[in-house]
Amino acid sequence: MRTPDMTNPKYATARAVPTVMADPTTLDPKAVRCLWTRPVPAGMGDATYLPSVVFVDGTECPLACAMDGLAARQFCQKIAAVHDWPVKDGRALDESREVAQARIMASLDDNDRKTVDGVGMVNMPGTGRIAAMFAHDAGLPYGFAVEAVTRRLTALFRQMVIPGQDTDEHRQAAMDAATDKMAELYRGEKPQPGLSELGTHGAG
Repeated sequence: MRTPDMTNPKYATARAVPTVMADPTTLDPKAVRCLWTRPVPAGMGDATYLPSVVFVDGTECPLACAMDGLAARQFCQKIAAVHDWPVKDGRALDESREVAQARIMASLDDNDRKTVDGVGMVNMPGTGRIAAMFAHDAGLPYGFAVEAVTRRLTALFRQMVIPGQDTDEHRQAAMDAATDKMAELYRGEKPQPGLSELGTHGAG
């Protein structure tokens, strides 16, 4: 029976990393989904991004201290080039935002659409599903996607006034649909803490 090499461990999940930051040489190449320039809370000056690894199981762990966006992306790209890993920073990498939006809209079910005065629109559950798909497309880990979608939908419905209708009820319908869609997109993963809970610490 082969004895594991404990002098050079290969981690396949952030839960196994014993330190706040993971050494890139200790990552299991087959278990890495992507590297990510993760935004960190305001108040840190120019150090606004944290080079991080996102594992296939959805867990995430920093690879270095926070730095500016360009430096963080270059750091991730240098490591990713060795294994041909993708690098995500919240921008659509493989297609323009317009193309991504058109693709997502086309994927909606007919039940997500409605026509008002001859104009095609997306209903409340459809709005939630769209938000979930955009978060997933951006490469956000599950917990971060949940937080981002919740924040976006809350802001959207806070500004919305529908005469004679309960805005909270519509917001809940959108959130329920978004939650179900994220569970489908991130099937098999457990949501890690979001940005507001983690601060600048990784999910260990």
